[in-house]
Order: sequence, then structure tokens, then C-alpha cells
Amino acid sequence: MQLTESLQNNLVRALGYGRLGLFTLESLPIIETRRRMGLAVSQSPTPPLDHLKMLRQTVSLMIDQDRKNIKEGVYPLSLILPESPVQHARRYLKILKDNFYVSRRFQQQKHQEFSESSKEYMKDLPEYYTRNFHNQTDGYLSEESAELYTHQTEILFKGSIALMRRLLLADVIRFINSQEGKVKVLELGCGHGDSTEILLKSCPNVEMVAVDLSEPYLKIAKKRLRNFSNIKYVHDKAETLDLESSFDLVLSSFLFHEVPRTVREEILARGVHHLKRGGRMVHIDSLQMGDREEFDWALVQFPKDFHEPFYKNYVNTPMEDNLPPEMVLHSVDSALLAKSVTSFKK
Repeated sequence: MQLTESLQNNLVRALGYGRLGLFTLESLPIIETRRRMGLAVSQSPTPPLDHLKMLRQTVSLMIDQDRKNIKEGVYPLSLILPESPVQHARRYLKILKDNFYVSRRFQQQKHQEFSESSKEYMKDLPEYYTRNFHNQTDGYLSEESAELYTHQTEILFKGSIALMRRLLLADVIRFINSQEGKVKVLELGCGHGDSTEILLKSCPNVEMVAVDLSEPYLKIAKKRLRNFSNIKYVHDKAETLDLESSFDLVLSSFLFHEVPRTVREEILARGVHHLKRGGRMVHIDSLQMGDREEFDWALVQFPKDFHEPFYKNYVNTPMEDNLPPEMVLHSVDSALLAKSVTSFKK
């Protein structure tokens, strides 16, 4: 059914604000569990007095830009349509149950606690990766973790993470769709395919290679994106990746803050190695200190609330200053608590 422009605009706004409201409500029992377990962390530095007003204004502008992008055909309306309420509710119940173990792990500072099945995936993995990132059960080493992950992060960011991801990928999509013929894209640290799905659904001319260190997350990515034939999955380390192909675009989303600085630099170098001359490299991740000073307090607070051992170094090491000499900085864009850095290979 073809929607009128007015109806589509109203639908996008309603879904955007509805999503924020839903995930904010879903966060309340999780916050209360942490409070009852004595896990509330004092905020230092404290947020600005008007930070809620700034958040509302920023999110309102983001939803409006999302509406414009959909209207202009940058990405399809289908990306924002809600899933089955039954499927959503069942997963939320699992998250509520798992929250007790996540909170206990935080309380006891246990960051390398894995099930026997997840330990099977640990062979040849680097030490930095074998931990419970965000205190989540099994870290990135079980299919159960992969199935809950996106929902958990939406609760954490009150329903804004997919919105931030779409907005920061909009220019990437425009670039891909402006090219003639097939555009080869290498995605580093694809996880279970959140950014991958956006590109596949928005870019008919894309050919993707999606790389990740987690076998279980790649299994879930293959399952959710099984209808797409223009993608190949590779289980490997981004920092030592050696493919025969070269690519028009190298992309990562929320990868850099999860790895040590030396690994970050190695990933950048491997990305440049796999780029064609004149190719584009785009890295999306958390804001960094000074990008938007009104949110600096949140960047200081985040690793206190969650097990993020490399986050402090990440936010204090600007991505744009860390680019290899072969790359020319093109743009730095932000959306609420996330940023993207785009560069070109000389």
C-alpha cells in the first residue's frame, strides 16, 4: 500500500517517539534491579542541569532528519517498522531474567565468566576479546547473546541506537548508490548485522564482505540476512585480515571502543590495505571527548556503569587524529552520542 506523504511523515514520527517511549519504559525494571542490588553509580561529573532538554531537542532533530531521509529514498521505511510484538515481548522477558546475572556480574566484578558452550569458541581468540563486555552473559561468544544484543543496547540508549546508526550511514548509502556498477564494501566487526542490514536493504548495487571475530554472532547475521545473496561472511580478526580483494568502501560500526589502541591502529592499517586508491573509509562509533562538550559527562560515566575496559582510551584519542598518512580526512558527523569519521585513500 502506497502511503501519502503526510501519512508517512506522521508514521515515522509516531514510530520514532513510540520507540523512545517503549525502550525507556523497558529500562525502568532493569534500573530498579541495579538500585536494589546497590549498584547505582554516582555521576561525576554531574550532567548539566538542562541535559534532558538538550537530549529531547537533539532527538527531535534526529527523528525529523530520519523522516527526510526516508522521504528522499535514502533508506526504506521498512527499516523502522516494528517487529512482531510477541517476538519482542518474549525476548524482553529473557532480558529481564538475564539482567539479574548481568547485575550480579557487575557487583562481583567478574568479567571473564562464560558458559561451557561459549568456551568452545575461545580457541585462538585474542585476550582482549575473551571478556564479558558490558557485563553481558557470554560476552560476544554465544548465539543467545547475539539474539538479545540489539534489544539490550536499545534499552540502554532508550531506543535511539538504530536511529543514530541510520543517520550516520545515510551518507555512506548516498555514496554507494551514486556509483555506477557494483560497489564492493568491506565491513569490519559486523557483529550480528545491524549496519549490514541497513546497507543491504538500501543499496541494490552493493557487494559486501562482512568480517567478525565471533562465530555465534556471524551465525545470527547469516540467519537474519539469509535472503541476501550479495554478501560473504568471514570469521577473522580485523587487525590481521588479509583478503585478496580490494574494496571501494571499508566500514566499521561501534568497533573501535571495544579494542585496545594498538589494535585500533592495526585495524585502520588493514582497512587502508584493503582499500582501492581513492576508496572511502568510514568508521562509526561513540562520541569522543570534546566532540559535543555538553555530552562529555556521559562519556566519563559510561565505563563506570558497564565493563568497557578500552572506552576511556578511545574517547580521549580522536579517531580523526589517528588516521594513517595514506588517508585524507573528509568529514566528521555526529548524531546524539555517536559520530562518524569519513576519509579517502590518496
